[in-house]
Amino acid sequence: MKNKGSVIFLLAVRIIINSLVLAVVLYATIVILPDTFHFSVIASKWLFFTITAVILIFSKEKWWSKLIALIFAVVIDIVFIILFNS
Repeated sequence: MKNKGSVIFLLAVRIIINSLVLAVVLYATIVILPDTFHFSVIASKWLFFTITAVILIFSKEKWWSKLIALIFAVVIDIVFIILFNS
């Protein structure tokens, strides 16, 4: 049986991994596709929604950990935009 500390640690690692994946997808569909590859903004938005929905639907996490991962992904994406688009 796992102790409570290792379960919390593994949950935090999964939230961080999900957040980083969603942040990279968000950054790619908001900044890289429309600006660099002249991709349609509407198509880019739908691509983001589709990829995010697939990730969140097929993830075996609880709903609250998915919500935390989405919030962290937005924060990480804002940091990416500040760092890489100055």
